[in-house]
Amino acid sequence: MLDNKWAFPIYIVSMGILACIAYSHLPYLPIEGEDSEYMADAETVWQNPSRLFSPENVHPGRPVVQIVFIVGHVLWGKNPAAYHGLLVALHLFASIRLFQTFVLSGANTPVSMLSGAFFLLYAASFRNLQWIETLSYPLALIFLLETVRIYLNWPDKRPGTNNILATFYVLLSIGTHPTSIFILGVCAYIAHEHTRSVREAFSRIAPASCLGIAGLICLIVLYPHAAQFQDMSPATGVERYFQYLGHLILYAFHLPVEMWDKTEGYWDTVPSLIAGMGYAALLLWFILKKKTPIWALWTLLALLPFITKPYFHWRYVYFATAGSSLVLGYCIYHALVRIAKLPLPKFVAPTVGTAIIGILFTSSIFAHKKAEAIALYSSGRSHLAREFFDEGLEYFTLAIEKNARGIPIDAYERLSLASFGEGKNPAHILREGLKYYPDHSQHTPELYLLLGLSMYLDDTQITQGKALVRKIYDSSSNKEKLRALASTCLGNLAQYYSDNKNYEKAVSICREALVFQPNNRKALFMLVPLFFKLNRTTEAIQATRQAIDRYPNDKNMAVTFFLLLFEAKQYPEAEKVYRHYLTLNTRDPNAHYNLGVLALAQGRNEEAILSLQRAVKDAPDNADAHLYLAQALEKVGKLQDAIRAYRRVLSLDPNNKIANDRLQANE
Repeated sequence: MLDNKWAFPIYIVSMGILACIAYSHLPYLPIEGEDSEYMADAETVWQNPSRLFSPENVHPGRPVVQIVFIVGHVLWGKNPAAYHGLLVALHLFASIRLFQTFVLSGANTPVSMLSGAFFLLYAASFRNLQWIETLSYPLALIFLLETVRIYLNWPDKRPGTNNILATFYVLLSIGTHPTSIFILGVCAYIAHEHTRSVREAFSRIAPASCLGIAGLICLIVLYPHAAQFQDMSPATGVERYFQYLGHLILYAFHLPVEMWDKTEGYWDTVPSLIAGMGYAALLLWFILKKKTPIWALWTLLALLPFITKPYFHWRYVYFATAGSSLVLGYCIYHALVRIAKLPLPKFVAPTVGTAIIGILFTSSIFAHKKAEAIALYSSGRSHLAREFFDEGLEYFTLAIEKNARGIPIDAYERLSLASFGEGKNPAHILREGLKYYPDHSQHTPELYLLLGLSMYLDDTQITQGKALVRKIYDSSSNKEKLRALASTCLGNLAQYYSDNKNYEKAVSICREALVFQPNNRKALFMLVPLFFKLNRTTEAIQATRQAIDRYPNDKNMAVTFFLLLFEAKQYPEAEKVYRHYLTLNTRDPNAHYNLGVLALAQGRNEEAILSLQRAVKDAPDNADAHLYLAQALEKVGKLQDAIRAYRRVLSLDPNNKIANDRLQANE
């Protein structure tokens, strides 16, 4: 059957069906934040091609990927379904090409077919198919496989042509993703295995290696600020390396939600380290015993460029899964062969083998479906952290609709935070959540608390909402958590009312938030500008003092309040706040200028002159500093000095009306 001429076409069709089943949800995913930045870059470069190699690009350092995005921009604009379709097509093509490369490297056809399907469905790589920006990974893998195929099938009659092609693909892969440089180590191993001579192996890989390294250096020079070229030191690399290897085992066919949630920075490293070290030992055994040695080595080398990166970024294991899938397929195939050799009835072995493979494929597809909800949940969290409430609300709503039980329960809490930030009532979703978790010891009280807070959005239900919030709060043993949750929600709601210019309501909600948590920075920060907008100056000054008392070391808060007070002409309070700010930022280059302006505004002219003279000495081109200095000199009767200062202002700013009028009056 496997030698039949129809075997390969049937395999391709089967892989296409598996891809459609596993990734059918992708066209409906919204565009991620960084995806839209890539698309915006493509539009900019299309309008101005000279920016292709500009370090000003949002994600520089991958020119081949930028070209693909430019083509996408021309063909389908910002249609996410088209980009996701391209991603799946590239991944499917890489999986099929991987099967062919496995066969070329010496693996038998059943192992290669099984391994290609495993790679297609590898759950650990789910991010590479769900983030449009990660199309660099499957695209780079395709170029890498073409490079490997050249060295695996190296005919001695055409070394020049092979060198040109190998160099071409190496440069393409590095231009797609710089970490593709790892392929040089794999190619060196293949060349040595074929020639059994270090000298001959070196002559084969030298052109591609030299030009590939030169290409990487060019990228580093052209894009010194690119993210992939930062933090290049190998410190802390060993632990992360084994954790990556552990992920290749732990997440091959399933994606437990509990484990995934912990990996967002709080992963218990022991299971992944143990699995990783065990897997490393297995791969070394494969290399020594010449059992798929190329792909065992591929797996070990493919992770090296990422050892300085956070290990819970799933996309980093994509290249390594190409080798790992063959090792996995080899192990499973030979386990099935051993089962077939047992003294069992003839129908048992095929039935057991089919069942095992079916379970593995089914669990992988199920894992991808869970991964969709988890990815939406993760995207919602990242958007909410940046206070993009509208996008966060969209992602959390989709995540709950897709798999309410398959995502962390705090999705309801986070969805509510986003809802309050958009002024939308999350009550109906919270009631659905209470159906799923009617008696959860921690989260059920939180859901009821959020339900009570949602009533604050309706003036007719505020009293009822406050009663429900008080009831839940009084009966809870975790009052600190509930206080923080309530305060954060109300802070987001106050922000919504403020953005919509309902300042009175925003003030009321801010005060309510501070009842729950007096240190709510957001509420404290918002109250000051809100009071100024309502012309309640006394309360604004009081709120300023309260906020600075709570956060005495917050430089941003202090400088913002100084500017607000100065704009409101509350000069004594502005000076107090600014002098406090100077204790936190002793090197403020504008210190003399600001102190001089404050002194001038309060009639302390001699003091203002001294400060402003130092300011113009430090910044001789500051026209405003010269203007204020001229005004201070004029007020103390030093008219000749004032005239010289006004002339200096006009030399810097010829259209300055104040300086021109005062100069004419004094002359």
